Amino acid sequence: MAIGPLPQAVYHEARQRKDGFMISILEARYGHIVERLLKCWGSPAEFSGLYDDLFFDTRNDHRSGWPADVQAELQFLQKLHELAYDSNAETVVEEVADDIKWV
Repeated sequence: MAIGPLPQAVYHEARQRKDGFMISILEARYGHIVERLLKCWGSPAEFSGLYDDLFFDTRNDHRSGWPADVQAELQFLQKLHELAYDSNAETVVEEVADDIKWV
């Protein structure tokens, strides 16, 4: 399966999994974060704690923040996890913009 033309900056990150699916920007750039998310997937309290850790600087090391595309993917995963596993989640499903970039 051909990947097609990609911007030079992300071309080196473009990979295809063995099952034929493309990996997301988060997987390509921050695989260690995906591993952390997988370890707490299904546990609302643990996932919430990790999400807070990823977005709020508690180490006073002046984190520069996530790139916009990665932040959007993390927010999408947080909302997905909330809808799937949090019994207190709103039952109204908001329309989610399909702006997550895939490589």
